[in-house]
Amino acid sequence: QSSLKIEFDSVASWKQGKQFYVTNDRISLIFENSDKYSPDQIRLAGTRLTYKGYVTGSVLDNRAVVTLKFTDGVNEYRYCTNKEIQELSPNFQVPFMVDEDMVKSVAHQIVGKTLYVRTRLWYDVHTQQMIDRRQYIAVKVDSVLPGDDALPLKVVFTTLDTHEQAMLRISSGKSLQSRDFDAMFSLKNPRNEFPEISPENWLLITKGKVAEGMNKMECRMAKGSPKQIVRTPSHDGMGEYWYYDGGMFLHFEDGILKQFR
Repeated sequence: QSSLKIEFDSVASWKQGKQFYVTNDRISLIFENSDKYSPDQIRLAGTRLTYKGYVTGSVLDNRAVVTLKFTDGVNEYRYCTNKEIQELSPNFQVPFMVDEDMVKSVAHQIVGKTLYVRTRLWYDVHTQQMIDRRQYIAVKVDSVLPGDDALPLKVVFTTLDTHEQAMLRISSGKSLQSRDFDAMFSLKNPRNEFPEISPENWLLITKGKVAEGMNKMECRMAKGSPKQIVRTPSHDGMGEYWYYDGGMFLHFEDGILKQFR
């Protein structure tokens, strides 16, 4: 059960005037040809299209295939779904579009709230580049914006301690569970779940760093799960090597970190 409620309304219940954010100029490829515009001249990425209802009909057979109509205020664009209205599931999405009602619904649930980020890999708000920061720290949600096809939601937040603004991209939960809300954010302070971790080690964990003497749980929280684990008996007991991408490894003796690179 996700802590975020994301609902999609079915095409049959879409009202004229519903807004969609366009994620990619390739959207011109899905629209029917028109003598009003040339598909290779349309640049719609970053703009909003307004839903104008649908028409049904098919030349080839008797199916009442749905064609959706959108406008940018200048041109009307038509997208043939090749499906009848009852075949369009609530999860139906037009390619290269993000439903603005869904974005508003998520914003309504989390803007202004204090959440805890579960990942160090954030995005710079201005450059959109990935940045390596901190995890398991408190942030306040500033806004929710439309993202791209794969990750349609951008959550903009400010850290409570240093007032740095950044954002995370999350999926709408239908795909990419690894990037959904609960994978990226926690409603509860994770620090309270691990009172046994020392303040020094907790600070390292938030920065994704490790130190000799840490146990395996602390290292996993700091670095994530290893790609490979190799166990080797040694004269002191059981040794264990954790290997990560990029040549990094952690070496444990009897569950305690002895060496790392």
